[in-house]
Order: sequence, then structure tokens, then C-alpha cells
Amino acid sequence: MDIENRLGAEQRRKLKQFSTLATAIVAVATLLAFWAGLYLLQHDVFKNYYNPDRHVILQQDPETLEVYAWKDAAGRVFTRDSATVRLFPYGVMVLILLLLGFGSALYNFLTQAYASRLLRGVVPEAPLAAGSGSEPYFGRQRPAARG
Repeated sequence: MDIENRLGAEQRRKLKQFSTLATAIVAVATLLAFWAGLYLLQHDVFKNYYNPDRHVILQQDPETLEVYAWKDAAGRVFTRDSATVRLFPYGVMVLILLLLGFGSALYNFLTQAYASRLLRGVVPEAPLAAGSGSEPYFGRQRPAARG
């Protein structure tokens, strides 16, 4: 990272702390997005994938309990070779790749933005209550009220 080379020791320590926090935030957000995306794939995109709430088992291995065929309320029969069932793992793979890309981009954006703020000497602070408009606002002066 080019910006990191221009930071001082104290600024690098702050950046490292922020990077740890950003990693945790991005990881939690990615896990939640994966859970939501998987739910969306199972219930809205690949509706024919076996769901015990919506399907009735027609054929099942008694020893391994693997489901071979099932049917929905409309009477349509599905197997593991049905197109929408066979493509489900590929949908999950695309979801994972998208989340990896978005998570990586979000982490890079957050750390680069924080590093550039450190370099400029503008460290984010808690915003103060709205008042006369002259108090600091994230390290800068609030714009004067128009009117």
C-alpha cells in the first residue's frame, strides 16, 4: 500500500487497529450476506431444490436417507438430475465469488479511506450535537448556514 509507506509509526498503529476492526466488520457482513443469499437462492431462485416444507419424498435410500425423487404441491416430480436442482451448487459458487469480491473491495476501500484521512491529519471523531454550526464536524468546520 503506497499510502502506508508515508505514515508515521503512530499512524501505522492506528491503521493496524482500524484494519482489524474493518476485517471483523467485513467478515460479519459477508457471513450475513451469505446466509441471506443462500436463503434467497433456495427459496426464490432454485425453488425446485428439495425443501421438506414444500416437497413430498417419492424415492429415498433407506440406509443413507439420501433423497432421490420428490414432488411439489402441483404434482411435478424432481430428481437430482433436474436442471434447477443440478445448477444449485453453481449458484452457490457464484454467490461465494461475488461476496469474496465485494468483501475484498469493501475492506480495501475502508482501509484506504482511513489511511488517507490519517495522512491528511483528519482523524474521524464522533460528531457533535447540531448547534451554532461552528463546532468541528469530523475534523472539519461545519459549513456556514445559508439563509
